[in-house]
Amino acid sequence: DEAYIGVLIDDLVTLSPKEPYRMFTSRAERRLALRQDSADLRLTPLGISIGLVSEERREKFEERRNGIDEIRQLLASRRIGNVDIQTMEALRPHLGESLELALRDPALGAIMDNSPSVRDFLSSLIPGAKEYPETWAQTALLEARYKGYLEKESRLAFRLDRSERLRIPPEFDYRAVPGLSKEAMEKLGAVKPLTLGQASRVTGVRKSDLALLYIVVSRQ
Repeated sequence: DEAYIGVLIDDLVTLSPKEPYRMFTSRAERRLALRQDSADLRLTPLGISIGLVSEERREKFEERRNGIDEIRQLLASRRIGNVDIQTMEALRPHLGESLELALRDPALGAIMDNSPSVRDFLSSLIPGAKEYPETWAQTALLEARYKGYLEKESRLAFRLDRSERLRIPPEFDYRAVPGLSKEAMEKLGAVKPLTLGQASRVTGVRKSDLALLYIVVSRQ
């Protein structure tokens, strides 16, 4: 959940290399969090902690991170007023809301997409926002736009992480799971995953198979 390379390595270890679908990033878990525009925010702190980031690069990273935080605060504190509605009719349903919340509206997203730049869109609502670089504004606005989905994604990942840790005995007999599909039975028996999380990544194992497996294994 920190980098797309982690998704690829996990698949190479747990799935058949004949499955090419991971070439498409849209099929990756946590795909909204693994955006290319936020890669530095996720991975640079790791690089700093192990001494791979120069002082100059660290300073530039912290400047960008702090700038994005400032834009986030502006979006959260900026309230939609009547003057804003006169400027942008799509804001009418969001009178009194924060700009951060209003940005989840697909209508506003469409306006943002059709603007000359993300920074131009932002500065039309927040005076002085043009002082921020385009890439900073883009990251902050994308986070606001997809915040609801990102939060849902995080909740699902948290629940999955808890169930992923459920250990499966090495000698577990998958034929003893009532209702388990024949394909899942054969593939799980061949791979012999050690946890439910590993079982979820085996090609051909469906969510219904995992639900049945969870019930049986958790009782043991």
